[in-house]
Amino acid sequence: MQLIRRGPAFLTVWAFRVVALLALLYSLYLIPRQQFWISPLGGTSPFSVGSASVLYLLSQYQFAREGRGTGDSIILGVLFANAFLEAYEIIYHFTFPIYSLQFPFLKGTDVKFLVVELTMVIPLLLVRKHLSFKRVSACALAAFILSMLVWVLFGFPQYFASGFFIPPVLHTADPYHVALALNYGSKILLAVFFVTLLKIRRPGRVAFWRRKSKPLPAEGTANAA
Repeated sequence: MQLIRRGPAFLTVWAFRVVALLALLYSLYLIPRQQFWISPLGGTSPFSVGSASVLYLLSQYQFAREGRGTGDSIILGVLFANAFLEAYEIIYHFTFPIYSLQFPFLKGTDVKFLVVELTMVIPLLLVRKHLSFKRVSACALAAFILSMLVWVLFGFPQYFASGFFIPPVLHTADPYHVALALNYGSKILLAVFFVTLLKIRRPGRVAFWRRKSKPLPAEGTANAA
């Protein structure tokens, strides 16, 4: 009877996990073939899709393990993965000198963009108790900031446009591939930072269905029993 009641929840959770896993595998299939834009998704890169898939899988697992219900863990997992994508969009938008170096620096369209994007990042506050900023998080964040700084020092080249948008301090004869490497590399580093915020490794057995089971008994207690 319990199997019948929990069956739909089990299938729903694993349906979303399978979709995320397939998206990850598809991304890994495209990247070695240098197919960096997925047309059916509006030109989204496989790096974005793959990173978001990993973040969903890990975060949904953690939320379910910590007692969130089926629907809550799925929705929070989606929001967490999307927050990563939108955070990168905000950082990129206000790094791009077309926006950031022209007076009045923050235009009406920028304000609208910021408000819309922030509404998709704010849900991180809903899961703040599930997150933890660690030393490895600081290292990942520093690596991401450094990658963005290096990109700017190269003149912030773009793979979709020729030339440089900032007078370069570092020079390259191949700005196209430098732009690809720094764009997608920085995105992966930001995804790694988001992964480090999760608390995947926790004591206790993993419940078969969706909730965290009782912690393992202490060795002395087990022997006494």
